[in-house]
Amino acid sequence: LRRALALRPDYAAAHNNLGTMLQGRGEVDAAIECFREAIRIRPAYAEAQHNLGSALRKLGRVREAEAAFEEALRLNPAHDGARFSLDVLRGGNPPHAPAAVVRTLFDNYAPRFDSHLVDGLEYRIPARLTAEVAALRGAGARLDVLDLGCGTGLLGAALGPLAMRLTGVDLSPRML
Repeated sequence: LRRALALRPDYAAAHNNLGTMLQGRGEVDAAIECFREAIRIRPAYAEAQHNLGSALRKLGRVREAEAAFEEALRLNPAHDGARFSLDVLRGGNPPHAPAAVVRTLFDNYAPRFDSHLVDGLEYRIPARLTAEVAALRGAGARLDVLDLGCGTGLLGAALGPLAMRLTGVDLSPRML
């Protein structure tokens, strides 16, 4: 992204994407600068406004975040992420996040999902669940398994030896 910006400093999408990457690394102030530059270059950039709002919210700058989310919605009234973020910021309790918000969240989480769950959080549910299923159905069970919200397939990999057919679905293409 930095190389792209060296070649084309007016490339708004590269500024926005660099901001997203920096925010993911915890460099929120630098991310805010990138989002603001993307908006300066392309004032009608709703996604950069939404990303700016998210970064400002992380820093506790609630009023500024609210204004950025409102601007994202003004620019794109169908921006579900901005609508959801604004509702939550204002103390709302939506029953669920829109599919697009969940998809984006997990698409961004995908590269570090397995290591975070397995190594960082010592996630052992797939192995435990597989042991329980094997105890109930026998180690030679040949089951039809449907894993809804399968993510990267941690459960499917563990249940694989017991499955005749294994199907996993997820909203996030990057998790798959």
